Amino acid sequence: MKKRLLAAMVYGFFAAVSIFAADGVMSGEKDIKVVQTKWFDIIYPKDSEESAALLADNADTIYGEVCSSLGTEQWARFPVVISPSRDEYNAFFTAAYYNHIVLYDTLESESLAVSSDSLLSTFRHELTHAVTYNMKNKFWRTVDAIFGDAVNPGWLFLTSSHAEGAAVSSESMSGEGRLNDSYSAQMVRQAKLEGMFPGYADIYGAHDRYPGNQNYYFGGAFDSWLQKTYGMEKYAQFWYKCVNFQTIHQSLAFKSVYDISVKDAWKLFEESVEVPDIPADPLVNDGYADYFSGTNVRSQENKRESRYTSLSAGETGFAYCDKYGNSFWFSEWKDSIRQYKKPRKLFTVSNATRVQLSADGKYAAVSLTSAGHAVLKNEVRIYGLRSRSWYYMKETGLRDAAVITHSGRQYLAAVKTKSRNAALYIYALEENNAGTRICSAELVKQIPFPAGTVPFSPADSGDGSVVYVYKNGMNWSIRFYSIADGTTAEYKAPVGRMVIRNVSSAGSYNGEKRYTFSWTKPGSMPRFGELLTGSGPDASMKLQSNDVSGGVYNPVMLKTGLVVYSGEFFCDWRLITVDPEKIAEDTFIVQNEAEKLVPMVNMINKNTSDSGAADSVQTGFPQLENAKKYNPFNYYKRGLLLPFSDNSTYVYKDGEFSSLSLPFGVTYATSNPWSSGIAELSAGYNPLTNSGALKTYFKSGTDTSLFSYELYNQVEFDRYGYKQTMNVLQFSSEIPVGNVSYITFENETDVFEGRQSLTGITNDMLSDALKSGRIYNPLSAFGWLESSDMTALFVGENHFSAGYTNIHRTGPGTYEQGGFSVSAAYLASYDSESGADPSWSNFYQNLSPEIIIKSPCLLPYICSYGYTYNFPFKIESALFPSESTFLNNTETVVLFAGEVQKAVPFFTLLYISRYRLSAEYTGAFKYAGKSWDFLNTPELVNQLFAGDMDYSDSVGLQAVLTMIPNFGVFASYTASFNLSAELKYRIRRTDIQTPFYFEVGFVASY
Repeated sequence: MKKRLLAAMVYGFFAAVSIFAADGVMSGEKDIKVVQTKWFDIIYPKDSEESAALLADNADTIYGEVCSSLGTEQWARFPVVISPSRDEYNAFFTAAYYNHIVLYDTLESESLAVSSDSLLSTFRHELTHAVTYNMKNKFWRTVDAIFGDAVNPGWLFLTSSHAEGAAVSSESMSGEGRLNDSYSAQMVRQAKLEGMFPGYADIYGAHDRYPGNQNYYFGGAFDSWLQKTYGMEKYAQFWYKCVNFQTIHQSLAFKSVYDISVKDAWKLFEESVEVPDIPADPLVNDGYADYFSGTNVRSQENKRESRYTSLSAGETGFAYCDKYGNSFWFSEWKDSIRQYKKPRKLFTVSNATRVQLSADGKYAAVSLTSAGHAVLKNEVRIYGLRSRSWYYMKETGLRDAAVITHSGRQYLAAVKTKSRNAALYIYALEENNAGTRICSAELVKQIPFPAGTVPFSPADSGDGSVVYVYKNGMNWSIRFYSIADGTTAEYKAPVGRMVIRNVSSAGSYNGEKRYTFSWTKPGSMPRFGELLTGSGPDASMKLQSNDVSGGVYNPVMLKTGLVVYSGEFFCDWRLITVDPEKIAEDTFIVQNEAEKLVPMVNMINKNTSDSGAADSVQTGFPQLENAKKYNPFNYYKRGLLLPFSDNSTYVYKDGEFSSLSLPFGVTYATSNPWSSGIAELSAGYNPLTNSGALKTYFKSGTDTSLFSYELYNQVEFDRYGYKQTMNVLQFSSEIPVGNVSYITFENETDVFEGRQSLTGITNDMLSDALKSGRIYNPLSAFGWLESSDMTALFVGENHFSAGYTNIHRTGPGTYEQGGFSVSAAYLASYDSESGADPSWSNFYQNLSPEIIIKSPCLLPYICSYGYTYNFPFKIESALFPSESTFLNNTETVVLFAGEVQKAVPFFTLLYISRYRLSAEYTGAFKYAGKSWDFLNTPELVNQLFAGDMDYSDSVGLQAVLTMIPNFGVFASYTASFNLSAELKYRIRRTDIQTPFYFEVGFVASY
């Protein structure tokens, strides 16, 4: 029987691995193949054939180039996964549980449009991670071969600022990449201009507030400066020391290689950063004003650390988004007074990437990334401002949408992406009779683009055409597409290496059509630009000739004649207006370079499939002729071998499980090559319990929080034979509904059977061991926690909960959250001796409802940047949270909080995030509970009001300091810990309780 049990566990382990191989970012992909080059296994599905072929042609060459630049050799082989399922452009390298690279096969966003071929540039970036962390000597390569790739001293020493620094500088060596993109350079230059340049230990990766990605931008700039100043040989030597444990801290390795402290080198680097000689505050310039105050005095709205983006204007008003609160704000235009009214929030949408107001002001096109699928998908929704109604586009993969008006009809223009292909999709929209909401959408046209070229930010041109920004290699232009006849116009950037963003219509000017946009050239900050087109073939571009602090993003023409734009400063994005007549500009004549009267359009009729040019992938790639079917076992046999156990022995007492580790043993962990389908096999032993256990564990699910599960099985033996088994099945699901809401489901099933260990060594046991002298004999410790009780228990528990929540961020502050959540948990448990006859007396079940309410403030005012003093609060209330509690309530108020966001001076191993002072009130009604008391709630409420329940409550004052480890891979905001001190006063208490209670706590989260 025991052999069958063990065989079933092992079989279940490998069956789960095989069945759920295509999960995570490969969810839905079936025909997965592998093509091998000299150094890579390129894993891809059908839709990524084109990208796989491109990578197969170039991967080995890029590997050689990266290794050559770092003076190291090619010795490690890497799996590279290409997934077309996820619409969000990104990639990663990890050594858990073995070295592999994952590329999301879609087109880049505007912020990452920094290379002529983004797929190869991104691959170079991730491969640089792989190469730098594998600059191992022979000893560590041997360790790697035995225990796995993840056993690497580099993880202890090298922070993500150096890891990303190496990768960003590598992607930029060719003259492209983020270090050669002025939009990407804005953060570093702006920090120096404002006198807010961070310290060298502040950019390691622990920063958890805006500006994020400091490790990328400052790390990339710093490491590039090191390479250019001291040479690649020293840079490679620094990495070699850290990866091969030839140091105890990266700063010591830095000093030994460069003969200068990293602190002093950082100062030299800061001095090398070039910034224009301009005021740090743009409001001191003539013609500039704060949008909200209308003066050169900075408003509270522009002081609160908000990030304003997605600016757009229509006939009825001006709109923008507050990125932190995911909220859309609209300022109505009053023609009678020639002014805009105070902005009001119209809606909130989670994960919005762009919101565009239609030219007539009737609709807003919302582009977002949705977690309502197995992988993140781009979606578009249309909001009717008059009806406050929503229309959801059925097609996924759409981004950068805008509503276009043509001949009295409404159309939707959006960019459709699929792998390396993009197309402009045009939908005809049907309105209701009142013209206040969208009822349906029909795809009527699609305009395909060559592979690798990208259209961005379509907008209404004002004459029934779509205007958009177009990237072809490193060449940028502004294009027009006519919905009426399918003709195009194109005006290319007149300045070398000029980048264009955020084009929008600005009406007519001196008989010409006017368009505003943001642009950069090498070394500049983002600037204001205008395109003026007339009836002839020529047009003119007016380009701002000087820089302004914060740069110019999303410029939009207001009906007052002013231009409003978003300025991106080091700590926030502010709304600023400028008089275009006060902007110094250079004028360039540009010609329409599109082919005349050649429609770049593929007409769609009602019977045509909705799959267009963006869905079609070329076939017949000779690079893939030797591709084979993907076999998951070829990769699951690679993994991480750890010389300790992950097992425990379990004890059931008073309705709860506790555990004791079985630490001596071995653990093998692995996953598929896209970091899902995590599997673990562990064997462990504890001499105190004199028992050993074998465990299998598997975790998998979707790439989003839509569904995940964990399966845990363990069987334990001791000298008497079989001892106990513990089996756990968990699953959870989070389904987005509406704009900010989720429905949640969670379930955990625990099944335990067998004998138990003792929970600890008692004083009597120690006394007996002392008297007998056995305490001085280490062998006598064997079996100390063996229990003489041979009674076997059977325990089964199931905890299921379902809930609804719309709690979401409402602003930039850490504690600015609002909304409520309601949930109900069903608990069923059964415990008895193994083999005993079933009895209802051993069965307990109940329902436990809970509600949580959060508010971003109690006092109605805006806090200054970095501080919280408007009393955000949270209320929690639960019925039957335990068998002995009828009702529990907790109210918490943040009295004062402040952001620090600095490494500890003279001890940079710690990073301080923030501090908080809060007050709390807790109260609970106690009673003698029994099964299904939920059905007796009215009777129990009567008992409560009659005073028949014991009530205990307390108030407390708590001080919390949040810190993050600031070394190696631990320098990440995902791993933090709180040091807390709390003083409580028990208002109603038992006779044995003291009135005051002081507690110091430590809580870690990761």
